[in-house]
Amino acid sequence: MPSPTDRLLMALDKRDTALAIVLVLGIAVVGLGLRLAFEPLLGERGLYLFFFPAIVVAAALRGFKGGIAAITLTTALFVLLTVLHRPLEAGDYVGALLYGAVVASISLGGER
Repeated sequence: MPSPTDRLLMALDKRDTALAIVLVLGIAVVGLGLRLAFEPLLGERGLYLFFFPAIVVAAALRGFKGGIAAITLTTALFVLLTVLHRPLEAGDYVGALLYGAVVASISLGGER
């Protein structure tokens, strides 16, 4: 009997791109909402942590290209969250590059 995860992956067959996009966007929006909810506690720390699930799901459903699309979306959300507080600084660019490298490796792992 397939696991719930296997059933989800079967339901989201590679041909069903629109559903995968909606799912990943939904996960990214939930991540953004959670990040904003925890902002009083976290301040500017942990901006990227809430976006990892969107990357993992995108990579699992669409491989490297899906992961890269999710990286682009979540990095844009990170920039938005940052510039709401202050101008971008050198450390923000370094953090974005490191985030991109880590999640790109996750995306490569999603390439089956």
